[in-house]
Amino acid sequence: MARDDHLLGSDVGGTFTDLVFLNAVDGSVRVEKVRTTPDDPAQAVLSGVDAFRRTDADSIPRVRRVVHATTLVANTLVERSGARTALLVTEGFRDILRLRRHTRVGTFDLYSDPPPPLVQRRLTFPVTERMLASGKVLVPLDDAQVRTIADRLVAAGVEAVAVVFLHSYLNPEHEERVGRILAERVHGVPVALSSRLLRRHMEYERANTTVASAYCAQRLGRYLTELSDGLHDREIRAPLSVMSSAGGFLSAASAREAPVQLVESGPSAGATYVAKLARRLDRADVLAFDMGGTTAKACLIRGGLLPMTTEIEAARAESYRIGSGIPLQIWAVNLIEVGAGGGSIATIDSVGLVRVGPRSAGAHPGPACYLRGGSAATVTDADLVLGHLAPDRFLGGHMRLGLPEARGALAALASDGTDEVEMARVVQEVVTENMSAAVLRHVIERGGDPERLTLVAFGGAGPVHAYALAKRLGVKEILVPPLAGVLSAVGLLTAQPSFRSSRTVKVDLHDIGAGRLAVPVAKLRDEIGAVLRTIDATAVPEYVVHADCAYAGQSAVLSVPVADPDTADGASIAADFAVAYRSTYGYSHDDVAVEVVTVTAEGRLRVAQPELPRDARDGARPDGTRRAWSHHRGRFEEYSVRWRTSLRPGVEAHGPVIIEETESTTVVDVDGSACLDGIGNIRVMVGAEARR
Repeated sequence: MARDDHLLGSDVGGTFTDLVFLNAVDGSVRVEKVRTTPDDPAQAVLSGVDAFRRTDADSIPRVRRVVHATTLVANTLVERSGARTALLVTEGFRDILRLRRHTRVGTFDLYSDPPPPLVQRRLTFPVTERMLASGKVLVPLDDAQVRTIADRLVAAGVEAVAVVFLHSYLNPEHEERVGRILAERVHGVPVALSSRLLRRHMEYERANTTVASAYCAQRLGRYLTELSDGLHDREIRAPLSVMSSAGGFLSAASAREAPVQLVESGPSAGATYVAKLARRLDRADVLAFDMGGTTAKACLIRGGLLPMTTEIEAARAESYRIGSGIPLQIWAVNLIEVGAGGGSIATIDSVGLVRVGPRSAGAHPGPACYLRGGSAATVTDADLVLGHLAPDRFLGGHMRLGLPEARGALAALASDGTDEVEMARVVQEVVTENMSAAVLRHVIERGGDPERLTLVAFGGAGPVHAYALAKRLGVKEILVPPLAGVLSAVGLLTAQPSFRSSRTVKVDLHDIGAGRLAVPVAKLRDEIGAVLRTIDATAVPEYVVHADCAYAGQSAVLSVPVADPDTADGASIAADFAVAYRSTYGYSHDDVAVEVVTVTAEGRLRVAQPELPRDARDGARPDGTRRAWSHHRGRFEEYSVRWRTSLRPGVEAHGPVIIEETESTTVVDVDGSACLDGIGNIRVMVGAEARR
C-alpha cells in the first residue's frame, strides 16, 4: 500500500460538521458527524479527526490531501463580526458604499433598506488621485496625504484596510503605491487592493467585494492558522486546502489573500459532486438539492457543467430577498439558497399564519428533540412527530431524539387548539412551499423544465423532504447518492484545484483583429498560474478562456468560449455571440455593435481522482415497519422501513417506504417506488411514474 493514500474532507455546516476519510486505494470510507462549534468552528473539525485517530491512528499520517469547506466568511458578514475596517477611495467618491445602485429592496415597501455598509463613513478616507477610463493618470497620487491618512488609521485602531480607486482595474499604479505606504506605516494590518482582487469594472460592486475581503481577513487568517496547526499536531502533514465559491479548491495561503472567494465555500462542494455524477449518468438536466440544518440549496446543472455567476449577495437581511444584502462580484456556483433546513424555527405571525425560517436553532441548542435545551419547534421536530424520523435510529442510532419534547414544542406553537400532529403537517407543508417557490424560480430563470429534471437529494434533511418537493415541482425522478448525508464533504475529495480570474477590456468586436485578446489572456494566465503554484509548484495548468460580450449599451453579458486567444478575431467571436444570444433570448441583432466587456480565464490542475464512493460501510440492519404520515393520502400509513444496504440493484421497493442510513433518511410516499441503480444511488420514481 502506498504511504500517502488517504484523503480527508471536512465541511462545516450550521448544525453539524461532516468529515469523510477516504482510502483512495481500496475505496473504503469512514465518516464522522460532529456537532458544529459556532464560537470556534475549528474545534469541531479537530474533534472529528480525533475520532478517526482513536479508531485508526496509523492511517492519519498517510493523508495526502485535506480539503475544507467553511462558513466562516459568510457567517462573519451575516454576524458583522469582522475587523474594524477603513476604506480609501478616490476623492469625490467617499459615499460610494452608501449611494449603492438606488434599487429598492421592496418596490412598495418604504421601510426596507439594504444593510448598512461594513465601513463607517468616518473611516472612509478620500485620496487625491484620479485615473481616466482609459487608464491614463489625470490627477497624480498625493503620497504625503496617504502617509497622513496612514497615521490616522493607526490612531483610530483600524484592523483592516480596503483601497478602491476609480478605474484602477485598468491601471493599478496608484493602488500599488498606497499598498506600499500602508505596509510601511500600518504594521500587521491586512490591506486589500481592489486592483489585485478584482480587475473588473462596476465600481460599487468592486468596492463592496474589496471591503468584504478586508473585513474578513483577520478572522479567516486566525481560523486557518488554528486549523492548520491543529491538524499538524495530530500528525496530518498534508497542507490545508480550502474550497472556493467557484467549485475548485485553493491553498490556505491563497484563501488568506482573498477571503471573499470563500463566501459560498460549502454549497459549491455538493454541486461540484453532482455535476460529476450527472456526466457519469449522462443526465442532461439535474437539480442538485442540498438541505442541511440551516438552509436548503438548489443548483440547476445542464449538460454536466456547473453554472457560474459573478453576481451574488451576502448577508441578505430580508428573508433572502434580492437587493437586501451585500453585492459581491466574485466567481461562484450559481445556486439558490433558502432559509429552510432541519433546524429552521416555526413561528406564528401577526395574522395567525405559520412561518418557517429563516431563523434556525443551529447547533446550540438545536431543535427541541435534540435534548440540548432547545424549546422552539423546528422542521426536524415535525419530521419526528410525523414518523419520518425515528427517535432511536437517528444518525444510525448514535443520537437519540426526544419525541415527547418535539410534541411539546409543536403543541406550544399552536394557540387555537391545533394538535401537534396537525401542526407538524403544516410545518412540513410550509417548508416545502418555501423551497418549491424558490427552486421553481431558479429552474425557470435558467431555462429548465421541472418535468425533465432528475433531482439529486443530499444533506442530512434533503432525502427526507425530496419526495414532497419533487411532487410540488412536477419532478418524476429522484436520486439519492451514497453518503448523501455528507455529500458536500465527499464533493471536497473529488474537487480539483482551480481558479478563475477576469479582466475588463471593453473593446468593440470590429476593432479586434487576430490575437488582440492574447495579451490580456496572457496576463490572466500568469495571475492564475501564480495562485495554482501555491498548491503544486511543478504542475502545468489547463486553461479555459471566455469572452463576456454584450450589445453596445447593454449591461448584461453572455459568455462566449474562446478556443485559441492567439488566433481568435472579432468576426468569429461575433458569430458565436449571435448563436448564444439567440439560444438564450430567441433572437439576435445584425445591426448593433457587439463589445467584448471582460475576458475570463479558468486554470485547472489535474489531480488524482478517487472513484465516486459506493457506501458499503454498514452491514445489514433489521428491517421493519412504522406508522408515518402520508401527504398523498393525508393520514398515517404503515411504512416499511429498510436499511439502505438491504436494497438490491433493480429490485423495487414500492411505497410507502422509509430507507434509512447512518447520515440521512429517504422517505417515499405511497405513490412512489425506490430501488438501487448500478452505481449505488437510490433511484426514486415519483407519483404515477413509479407504476409504469
